[in-house]
Order: sequence, then structure tokens, then C-alpha cells
Amino acid sequence: MSTENVELVKGVYSVVNAPDLVAAFRDEGFLREMESAVEPLTDPEFTFVLAEPEFTGLGGVYEGHQGFVQAQRDWLSAWESYSNEPEEFIEVGDQVLVVAREGGRTKTGGVEVEILSATVWSFRHGKVLKVEAYQDRAKALEAAGLSEDTRTFVVSHSAKPVRLAWDCRPKARDRRLGLHASPFHVRVGDATRYFT
Repeated sequence: MSTENVELVKGVYSVVNAPDLVAAFRDEGFLREMESAVEPLTDPEFTFVLAEPEFTGLGGVYEGHQGFVQAQRDWLSAWESYSNEPEEFIEVGDQVLVVAREGGRTKTGGVEVEILSATVWSFRHGKVLKVEAYQDRAKALEAAGLSEDTRTFVVSHSAKPVRLAWDCRPKARDRRLGLHASPFHVRVGDATRYFT
């Protein structure tokens, strides 16, 4: 498994994330900086897929790094404020599954919403080839070749490693990922913990 892929995804999040994405996307300087930073990290055939049109009302494939920006704009158009905070980066072969906590206030009605989402990142020649965005973690797990019956997984980064280790004890159900884990190992930075 390649930690370079995880670091690449973290790099993309560090460039495209802001405390309020709606406000950030109104700033042309932010958008120019984001596009210029994302372009060299993506494959020339890069695609961004909003994989659940039945949930979002949006859907389809956005091509190129400009498509990535447009997909974000389309998604953010329904929100007054919005944030996306990645919680875990999980290596799955040559893919990375990112579990994130997203949320904000809708334009219509001002409803506060929080979503536990997941994205599957695929790579080619050290660059991001495809990102598939899911609101249903089970569908993201399936897209990454995992299922609720998966017995082994690797967490390469967690904002809360102590809670993660507690939640993911052998044979315990990890509510956030929907996985049963036994045995497994957790890697945070250079340290790896093995649980059997």
C-alpha cells in the first residue's frame, strides 16, 4: 500500500478546504489558487463523480480539474454555508477511502445539516485519476472493494486515534465505517498498532 497516495489526498484537502466553502468559492483568488494547486495533482483524464444523484439531485461525471471545481460549485449552490472535514484516510490497495463529516446551513429554510460522507480516490502514475463522492458510506465501501464483512483494513490517519482504536476493537462494529474488524492494524504517522 502506498502512503504517497494518502499524502496526495491530504494535500488536495489542504488546498481545497476552508472553514466555510460557500464563502471561499465566492473568492476568485481562492478559486484560482485552488485550480492551480489541483491541476498538477490530477491525471489528464481526471474525473469527479457525484455518485448518488437520487440523494443530491445532482449527478454525473465532471471532467478535468475544472470539472472538479464545477462539481463543488454545483453542490454548494444549495447551501448558505458549508464545511467538509475529513476524519479518516483509509488505504484500500491503490485507492484511498476518505470518511468526512460535512455539513452546513441550507439556503432554503436555513436547516442545519450534518452528513457522514465518503469519497473513493483512484490513482494512475502517482496522480489522482478519479474521485467518487458518496453520501452513503456502504456504497463507497462497495466501490472501494470492501463490504461490511471486510475483516482487515488500514487507517493511515485519524483525527481521533484513541477513539478509533477503542471503536475498532476486534469484533466490535465501527459505527462510522460500517465495518467489522478482526484482526486489523491502525497506522498513525510512522507508528503502526496491530490488534488481533
